[in-house]
Amino acid sequence: MTTSPITTAWESLPLDIRRAAEEAVGNLKPMSHAEILLVIAQAIAKERQRSKISQDDGGKRG
Repeated sequence: MTTSPITTAWESLPLDIRRAAEEAVGNLKPMSHAEILLVIAQAIAKERQRSKISQDDGGKRG
């Protein structure tokens, strides 16, 4: 079986990251450019919030 470079890159990511990405995207369906941008922006916002919480409490939270 031949896999695309995207599939190979996807499968090389840790399972927890792939699951988080799948959860963020929801049901697999064709997505518009705006929907893709929204999902990415939400992930960035969550990561920034997580980083801020970690900095605010001295890194005590996960």
